[in-house]
Amino acid sequence: MLTQRVRWRAQVTERFTRAIDQLGSEKLDVRIGAVYALEQIARDSAELHWPITEVLKAYLREHAQPGRDLEAAAGEPCSCARRPTTRNRHRDRPATV
Repeated sequence: MLTQRVRWRAQVTERFTRAIDQLGSEKLDVRIGAVYALEQIARDSAELHWPITEVLKAYLREHAQPGRDLEAAAGEPCSCARRPTTRNRHRDRPATV
């Protein structure tokens, strides 16, 4: 039982570390993914809920630039809004959004 807990904790720590690294990415979609990953980690681990909240608050204090970020984002749709270039694996036709 202890070994299982240690393995689970190591996995959560790895996910947390990877998400923190991704917050520093130049790519907006990677940073957004990091935020979602941190949210899921906070749901999975009650003891990491507040540390994750503090990390996200610190990130916003350091990186948010009111107005500028919104203006820059308005000119470029996020990658999730772009039309997929791969084919749907269940059908032999292009995927639609």
